[in-house]
Parts: sequence; structure tokens; C-alpha cells
Amino acid sequence: VHMLIRWEVPYIAFNSWAKRIEELWGQGFAHLEKIKNGNAAATYMMKAAGYLCKSQGKTDQGSIRGNRYGMSKAARAPDWITIEEKQLHIMGCLIADIHEHVTLKYANEYAQREHLKTKLDQVPKKSNLRLIIGKQLEQV
Repeated sequence: VHMLIRWEVPYIAFNSWAKRIEELWGQGFAHLEKIKNGNAAATYMMKAAGYLCKSQGKTDQGSIRGNRYGMSKAARAPDWITIEEKQLHIMGCLIADIHEHVTLKYANEYAQREHLKTKLDQVPKKSNLRLIIGKQLEQV
């Protein structure tokens, strides 16, 4: 499982915090890394998606079904049943539909968030107003 979590841990404490979380996980291997560049998050997730395509065009690995690459027993998915197979472009349509739905449903919150982000960019770095705006952003 690869995931991005918006937990703000002070940089100086991150290594000891990550080690503790990794020890507590208890579901097999865990490794946490701090994303140093927020813009690189999409690249990171694409890399994670690449693990699903390890064959890189080879056909000797069969279909991606889960329970591969040494997964621990506790983390394994239940048996998979193929109900139907669709073309990949349908997944793009589903993602677009969900994006449209979420955009409409949360339009006010999104507009408020964008307004606060613009406002935050206009405030000097060492201003107390940045903390106030930051808290408002978290609430949105």
C-alpha cells in the first residue's frame, strides 16, 4: 500500500516518529518517508502505480491479481473473482465522473480554499496572520 498522508511532523522529529510508527504497524513491512517537495507527490504516486505494472510489457507474469511480490499473509486480499473485464479508458471515464461529482459537491469549499491560499501567499512569511489563515485552511 502506498499512500500520502497530510500529517505535519516537524522535520527534526520525523525520523524517530517514522521509526516508531513502523514498529507499531504490525501488519508486515512498513517504511515511511517524508515528501520533501509537495509537487513531487504525484510523481511518487505514479511510481507506486508502476509497481502494479512490474512486467513492463512482458506477458509472463499474468494478470495483476494481488497477493504478489512477497506480501505478508495478513495483508493479502481475499480470493479474486473476475466478474467482468473492461477497457482501460473506462477507468478514465469513471475518474472524470467522480472528479465532476466532487467538484460540484464541494465547489464552495474549493473556492474558499483557493481564496485562502491566495490570501496566504500575499501575507509576509513571519506574520502571525499566516497562522490564522493556516488554521482556516485546515478547517476547510
